[in-house]
Amino acid sequence: MKKYCCIDKQGKAIPWYTYPAIEYLNSLEFKNRKVFEFGSGNSTLFWLAKNAQVTSVENNKIWVEKLI
Repeated sequence: MKKYCCIDKQGKAIPWYTYPAIEYLNSLEFKNRKVFEFGSGNSTLFWLAKNAQVTSVENNKIWVEKLI
C-alpha cells in the first residue's frame, strides 16, 4: 500500500482482482494467449509475467512511461 500498487508477498505485481480470481488465473496457462485491457497497470505486468500477449488502451502517458 505504501508503494500505491498491488503486489503479492514476493513483491510480484498482481492485478486489482479478488484473491480467489488471481488464484484461479494462476492455475491456468496463458503462454501465447492474447489479453486486451482498458487501462494498464499491475494487471499488464501480471499478464506479461504469464507470457501472454498484452494489448492495453491507456490515455495517461505518465502511467505508460512508469510501466515501461
